[in-house]
Amino acid sequence: IYVTELLGLHTINPVSGEFSIGIKGARISGGATGGAVSGMTIAGNMKDFMMNIDLIGNDFKYYGSTGACSLVVRDVAAAGS
Repeated sequence: IYVTELLGLHTINPVSGEFSIGIKGARISGGATGGAVSGMTIAGNMKDFMMNIDLIGNDFKYYGSTGACSLVVRDVAAAGS
């Protein structure tokens, strides 16, 4: 899943690091992006999420006052369609 937007980041538990947040994005099939995903969530723990980062992109962009780049993260629990 290619995630383009995270929804509800403010709901991440600052003590335990647990999260369950909505996402927007597209499916990846055969190395190409496919149809849009809707009503999907990802869940887990921020420590585990950070430990599971495999690749960090060189495409850093600012979104208002916040910046981010692409990440490849393995073993993320996702639900929805």
